[in-house]
Amino acid sequence: MVFIGKGYHVGKIDEELISAGSTSWETDLHEEEQILIVGHNQLATNVAKIENNSLREFDLHWDLRRHTVWSKINTSRTDLIRLRAGHVNGQLWYVGLNCTDSALEDVQTVFEQIDIMRRMFETLRQDLSLVTSVSELHTAILQGKIASLLAVKGGHSINSKLGLLRSLYALGVRCMSLASERNCCRWVDSAIVDMRDIGTADMRHDLSLWGRMVVWEMNRLGMIVDLAYASYGAALDVLHHSRAPVIFSNAGAYTINRHHLNVREDVLIPLATQGGLIMVSFDPKLLGGYTIDNVLEHLNYLREVIGPDHIGIGSGFDGFDSAIEGLEDVSKFPNLFAALAKGKYTDGEKFPPWTKDELRKLAGLNFLRVFHEVEQVKQELSGEQPLEDDVLSNKKLLTACVIAVVITICAIVVPIAVVNSYDEASPTPTKFSGREVLDEVPLIDGHNDLPFSIYQVERNLINHFNLDSNLKAHPVWAIVNTSHTDLPRLRQGKLGAQFWVAYIRCADTQYKDAVARTLEQIDVTKRIIRKYPNDFKYADSADGIMEAFREKKLASLIAVEGGHSIDSRLAVLRLFYELGVRYLTLTHSCNTPWADASPMDDVSPAPAPSQLTNLSAWGRHVIWEMNRLGMMIDISHVSYGVMRDVLQHSRAPVIFSHSSAHAVFEHHRNVQDDILWELGKKRGIVMVNFYPLFVGGNTIDDVINHLNHIRTITGVDHIGLGGDYNGVAVTPEGLEDVSKYPDLFDMLASGALRTGESFEPWTREDLQKLAGLNLLRVFREVERVRDSLSDEEPFEDLIPYEEFVRANVADQPCMSDIDMHKMMAHKKTLTMGVLILLGVVAVAIAVPIATNSDSDNSVVPQVNQLFGRTVLDEVPLIDGHNDLPWNLYNYERNQINRFELNTNLKEHPVWGPATNSHTDIPRLKAGKVGAQFWVAYVGCDNQYKDAVERTLEQIDVIKRMVRKYSDHMKYVTSTEGIMEAFQERKIGSLIAVEGGHSMDSRLAVLRMFYELGVRYMTLTHSCNTPWADASPIDDQPEATLRNVTDWGRNVLWEMNRLGMLIDISHVSHGVMVEVLEQTKAPVIFSHSSSYAVFRHHRNVQDDVLKQLVENNGIVMVNFYTGFIGGRSIDNVIEHLNYIKSVTGPDHIGLGGDFDGVPDVPEFLDDVSKYPDLFDLLADGTYKNGTTFTPWSREELRKLAGENLLRVFREVEQVRDSMVDVEPYEDLIPYQDFVDAGVAEQPCMSDMDIHKQ
Repeated sequence: MVFIGKGYHVGKIDEELISAGSTSWETDLHEEEQILIVGHNQLATNVAKIENNSLREFDLHWDLRRHTVWSKINTSRTDLIRLRAGHVNGQLWYVGLNCTDSALEDVQTVFEQIDIMRRMFETLRQDLSLVTSVSELHTAILQGKIASLLAVKGGHSINSKLGLLRSLYALGVRCMSLASERNCCRWVDSAIVDMRDIGTADMRHDLSLWGRMVVWEMNRLGMIVDLAYASYGAALDVLHHSRAPVIFSNAGAYTINRHHLNVREDVLIPLATQGGLIMVSFDPKLLGGYTIDNVLEHLNYLREVIGPDHIGIGSGFDGFDSAIEGLEDVSKFPNLFAALAKGKYTDGEKFPPWTKDELRKLAGLNFLRVFHEVEQVKQELSGEQPLEDDVLSNKKLLTACVIAVVITICAIVVPIAVVNSYDEASPTPTKFSGREVLDEVPLIDGHNDLPFSIYQVERNLINHFNLDSNLKAHPVWAIVNTSHTDLPRLRQGKLGAQFWVAYIRCADTQYKDAVARTLEQIDVTKRIIRKYPNDFKYADSADGIMEAFREKKLASLIAVEGGHSIDSRLAVLRLFYELGVRYLTLTHSCNTPWADASPMDDVSPAPAPSQLTNLSAWGRHVIWEMNRLGMMIDISHVSYGVMRDVLQHSRAPVIFSHSSAHAVFEHHRNVQDDILWELGKKRGIVMVNFYPLFVGGNTIDDVINHLNHIRTITGVDHIGLGGDYNGVAVTPEGLEDVSKYPDLFDMLASGALRTGESFEPWTREDLQKLAGLNLLRVFREVERVRDSLSDEEPFEDLIPYEEFVRANVADQPCMSDIDMHKMMAHKKTLTMGVLILLGVVAVAIAVPIATNSDSDNSVVPQVNQLFGRTVLDEVPLIDGHNDLPWNLYNYERNQINRFELNTNLKEHPVWGPATNSHTDIPRLKAGKVGAQFWVAYVGCDNQYKDAVERTLEQIDVIKRMVRKYSDHMKYVTSTEGIMEAFQERKIGSLIAVEGGHSMDSRLAVLRMFYELGVRYMTLTHSCNTPWADASPIDDQPEATLRNVTDWGRNVLWEMNRLGMLIDISHVSHGVMVEVLEQTKAPVIFSHSSSYAVFRHHRNVQDDVLKQLVENNGIVMVNFYTGFIGGRSIDNVIEHLNYIKSVTGPDHIGLGGDFDGVPDVPEFLDDVSKYPDLFDLLADGTYKNGTTFTPWSREELRKLAGENLLRVFREVEQVRDSMVDVEPYEDLIPYQDFVDAGVAEQPCMSDMDIHKQ
């Protein structure tokens, strides 16, 4: 194994990765092995000059640093010894010289150098292998050889003959740079013309029509087009016309060093959009310096601008005469990778370290991808005929045609121009139309409220709603004054990416159901994106935006507008991020307990400083957690004080997603100049709003005035667009809807307002930044801060009650856990002291009992040779129900950063005395638990209040627990995941929700639970929901039974469609029967026992057990003494034996209910005791000495986990069979609330919509 940098190696690569027919690039890029392919080496030129193309007195095996001639050549950086030391696996060898006055001599030079290189490859065939395809490259590397590709420097080498191009291909050439240092090619400009400032059309060619034919023929052949040395205009032309990705084999970033051979940002973006690659040169002239730090600076900048998928190593060795300190020759590549992995310049300054995946891409995977895609294009064009030179050979005919076309155009255009000149003065001619930019970079709009419009107009029922239609002609949408968006207009507006906003009004929902309703808006956004896959592509990263743009789709991102949507809960913030939310606006128009909204700035008289919250101490935790997550902080809508606080405390750039300039129009929603100045220093961005009330006027000119003003304050690097379409009732003239963006860009490029007033035109580069490059830069920097904080623990402190008091919202009738926030530090200390005392007492009592227990256990009958516990080494023991997360809430307030589960909690001062504490990692290991459903449970007292957000907190603490103990636990969501964890000897950890009250009668919340990993939901707990009865009703003869309502069936079918197990523990007998009749998939009882053995409403009657067999489901037996009718392990066995007698062994499992009950059976008192149970079942002997028919090994395997795995697989199969079924989206009818006796819902802000 050969290492590059710390922990990175090169060696073999996965065969599928580079096979000609591979279609699994994204998967294969995550393979472990790494290769190094270097993009540019001019050894052939030195061999030609020094050895006169002779190998008689030259051997690449020699150490040329000691050679009497070569050691004096200041461009000599290459020999086999140093190539091996540099761990080079692949090399592009360039042949050819700069052009001369003789085209034939140039051609001859290329062919001679190809010949010498091919002979060298043959001579050194044990070390070098000529390769002409990805598959050959792979083979060479597997053989331990340096895969060698031939490349030609300069299109002059083909003497304007496509036949010569094809001849080069036949000789093995797989790459050609179109230009060289000198501008001697008639059909393409060299970059030298950029240095000479040649601007007139008759002096520049860029890429001629014949040059396009060269590019197209290279595409057809499968030859990589190299833009190194090409002019700026030629590069843009090639990027426009090439049908395959292209490369710069030897270049740097123009922004870092303004050298004419380096690549400008407005070329980099289309290069990345097309899937191309820039391979960084080590030439000090291009880098602008002579140290390895200069290389690092270029690489880091390129990673920031175009991401890690479009960068490679070019080097250019043997082509320049000065050496980079630390990268003197081809042996020094490891130095570069070590520095990138370390994240530190030689002067000590730090940068975000490059990840393992990023370094693998840089080293060679990016080049492999490009080469592979070039071959794919070749295959696609295999039916095309070769292009012929004579298409453009008749120059007289061509000239005549061109003159005829020009005369025709003039005959049409000149009279029109004259007539128009009478109407209005013509604007100053511009070199480009602003809208052209929107084909080069993605136009990213920061804020669109279409999802809220869908809620208002369609009630989020989108199965029969058509966004791909002209909504201006729709009978309902046409009269909605906030309707500015549909697919036809999005296409016309050239949108490349859109942040769709999950917004709900703070005045209606704050301190009520804001979280649940925000989840509904996230859900409808995701469903809209999925409904139109040919137009929208879901994205949650900067790279995702560019990927969508390359596919000509609208990158669709999710944002949440207003901190009220997280209900002052960091767990909700984390799960929003997991669901795809990529920015959060800290407030809307109302204050939160931890941040002031902008209307505070207009309060008269102005509040005293002591009356302002600004950003509270806990509010800082919100922004730091957003930094840690990689979620952009949006400070539109916040007060001036919050803006300043956020800019001071955020560790990443921030955004204003839809705000304008206060200096242009004084409105509290706009941004003052001092904030704009600080924003620029923070490298953030303000995305200008179009709402006339905020811009102070009703025309496109008013928006431009804001853009121009912000440009003067921040510079062009900190501006974007956030139109606020579908969120405002009025839009400016000229920017009426999303179709009008191109008009705005045209005006900015022209430098003229509609009034005729002029301003400094925006350059192409300016407009590219405005359109999307600025936002992409900010997004990438936020992602890098996230990556740098990957070792930080989540912020988990609860918001102090004092912040509610300070915000004058201390009374929280819809917040069931407000008392938890009131706990004072001294009270906690007192409580801890009492519990410690209790712990000592408990130990004093427990030790003698434990001693007696040991003596009792010594008389347990000897088990037979079939030790039941050995089964648990063969199949995973899957327990269906454990309430440890609920105890984490009760005892630790879900603050687990400093809580240790990997210890004996029986000795813990708090957990030890607790009668409902049965679980820790040592006991899980002793119990041979293979998989566990961890339950996100909140009590029925949360129903109709904050059940959703508190359930999210429980889901979050489960995920954090599993991540914290990743050496012992593995998060899984499928049957395959359970088995993978078992093979890794980890506890497969799944998430379940106990009680339908947790979804608040909202199918969208159910869907979001599934997306967050929930794999079963118990339909009720001990309280009825509006759509299903709970088991206590079976003990109430006077009660009216509703069983499962019509809408409740939608819950079942949506769970079937999602692939979520339906759990009917806790439900009434009538619900059990109806669920088994209606479900399309097997169901489970996650923790229930036999009613015939012990008559309790929580247990399962025989008729239901028989139905369960027909359904192919499973009942997982509960251990709670209150349900099994006794206090011994024998009682559990009695239930197991009885159920087996009714259902057979295929429908039984275990759901201990540990940590959720105060009393458990003797000899089965915690999770460590499962093996004892299996031993007794295998032996066929109760603890009391009586016997029963022993369970066979096969039966024990089924009980342990095989039955649950079978049910889970069948549920997954039903899900897959329903893949074309649209989501169930009907709202629960108001009548269901009425029938359930809960018509009054003070914490439910949207009850009226259910009454419609």
